[in-house]
Amino acid sequence: MKKICTLFFLICSSVSFSQKIKLKVLDVDTNTAIERAHVFFANKTTYTNEKGEFSIQLNKKKSITFSVSHLKYETKEIVYNKNSPTLIIFLREKQETLAGIKINVNRKLKNTIHFSKLQDLPRAVYSFGSIIIDFKIYIFGGDASSLYEKNKEGLSQVQFSDEAEIMKFLTKPKPISFHNYSGDIQLYDINTKEWQIKKAKTIKRGYHNVICYKDTVLIIGGKKMSKNKTRELLANQIEHLSLKDLSIKKDEVNPHQAVDFGSVLYDDKVLVFGGSIKQYENGKVKFSDDIHFYDLKTGYWYLLSKMSKGKEVTGIVFDHKLYLFGGFNRKNLTEIESFNLKTGKWKKEGDLFRGMKKPAITKDEEFIYLYEDGKFITFNPKKRVLKEYKIDLNLEDLGMHFLNEQIYLIGGFQVEEFRKFPSNGFYTIDVSVFSKTKPLKIKKLHF
Repeated sequence: MKKICTLFFLICSSVSFSQKIKLKVLDVDTNTAIERAHVFFANKTTYTNEKGEFSIQLNKKKSITFSVSHLKYETKEIVYNKNSPTLIIFLREKQETLAGIKINVNRKLKNTIHFSKLQDLPRAVYSFGSIIIDFKIYIFGGDASSLYEKNKEGLSQVQFSDEAEIMKFLTKPKPISFHNYSGDIQLYDINTKEWQIKKAKTIKRGYHNVICYKDTVLIIGGKKMSKNKTRELLANQIEHLSLKDLSIKKDEVNPHQAVDFGSVLYDDKVLVFGGSIKQYENGKVKFSDDIHFYDLKTGYWYLLSKMSKGKEVTGIVFDHKLYLFGGFNRKNLTEIESFNLKTGKWKKEGDLFRGMKKPAITKDEEFIYLYEDGKFITFNPKKRVLKEYKIDLNLEDLGMHFLNEQIYLIGGFQVEEFRKFPSNGFYTIDVSVFSKTKPLKIKKLHF
């Protein structure tokens, strides 16, 4: 691994040591600013701004020692004194890619993403809606169903048995599943590390989405069971839930009635897109290609745009672009698409390493994170680099959030050979582990 290069501009001037001195951190290869680099002083920590800048103040000190660190860069200790010229720090990445696949590192990296287990959820659910706000994680509803394919298990056990054993198996009762949607609100306080549960507060639904806006949560879409529990129905009502007192107002107007659709908050508007909207008697599914938005100031719905195709999909907003990753339409999809919310233009950004049906998604200020099927994907939209990592979690349809350099993984379902059942697991990942873990795959998307 190459050492970090620290270069000094040869610009000397007399500076009063009572003044603040502005310093800058840049990428040595691209000469671009490195935003949110950590700058550690003896008694405080600060961050570089979007221009890569931060300030120091010597006062009467002869020198000051500090270190500059970033998730992707090696830590460098610097001593700045009265004889130092104006300082620009150039940093080199820990890992570089060659031909899209080669990883150049000197130190030993771990093979899997490390995670820590937190206190279990009060109730095991998957395909729920969740938010993180004010150091609290809220989980709304979700699917609590389980599936036990006893027929398949029995057939596997008797496939080499005699006729009598097979007939005995065929006459046994074979309960295989339990269907149930939750209307509970589960609340985790990150500071106290404690869970609370409010029973049956909302419509019992799953495969929906939630958006938080000014202390109000909108619970949108998804599906629920019919009153006699014999079939599933689209959950048409939108619930407006106040976080102050958990009171609920119901809205009957929802032009985007779907399951497994995407939703984001952008500029006082709720955008909802894609999803499956109908299942025919022959089993075929109709997918939506619409993007609707709800104006939170006026209370009106509008059709914003059409996607390239109808599909179940998840997405996230990053730098005024709506990014869509993979999705499902008769098969798991690979494409990464973006919709510029300023210009209204669509663009295909590239392809994932493999099809992803319904990845959990979150972001920080630099990366978009995806999880599905025991694999983590990081995507840097500015540098257009995709990396895939392995994590030893057998969970799907979970919730994922980012806060203070931590990724939280919530609930989901587990699959064993003949069983599918909800999980109450709750885990956290420090994002610094990605720089200490060897990616399985890596590539740069073309412009």
